[in-house]
Amino acid sequence: SREFSMAIGPQVPPPNPADVDEPSNATLAVAFYNAARAEVLQRLNMRETTFLAWITVVGAILSFAARKSPGILFEPRLLQLIPLLCLPFGLAIYRHSMIIAYLGAYLRKELGGCLRQVGNSKDPETPRHWDNSRTQSKEIGRFTVIEGVAYTFFLAGVPICCLVYLRRVADLPWTDWWLLCGSACAAVVFFFGVYSVVRDTLWARRLAKTK
Repeated sequence: SREFSMAIGPQVPPPNPADVDEPSNATLAVAFYNAARAEVLQRLNMRETTFLAWITVVGAILSFAARKSPGILFEPRLLQLIPLLCLPFGLAIYRHSMIIAYLGAYLRKELGGCLRQVGNSKDPETPRHWDNSRTQSKEIGRFTVIEGVAYTFFLAGVPICCLVYLRRVADLPWTDWWLLCGSACAAVVFFFGVYSVVRDTLWARRLAKTK
């Protein structure tokens, strides 16, 4: 009705798509770059939080499992929890690491050219982001590898040490259900840890050649 049309005001027709300026590649690259960077930072924060939670859980279990009885250092029934718990913590941490690596590759390979972050940029003095630095590339790559080794040690090495302790000191048979499940969990986490270290090593070598 006429009264209804006056109440809602005049209707504005939608703009013609042909009259709307499309954003440039650089504008899109900056928007996608910022979104990917925000995701990387969020993943880094969640990974560190999960890793600190794992360290706290392991420390608490070892504290409760410590015994003063002669001949045995830790209570086996509590120590069996560490190899089992390493799987959910390890999968969560390595999942974040893999997504961070994929986002980093996306930023370098697909957006690096638009943002002049690659070696064949027309201006060799173009400022670089810190993880694509010309001067710090070797140090960044080396630190990443060391960080990956540390993650693997605490996520897989500690559970493996617990399994060896349960087998040798506590004299649990390999047919023990807890020992079998813990071994399987530790093996999965160890596999992901080795894969992560190898991936970071290859990436560090490519990063060292950054110009």
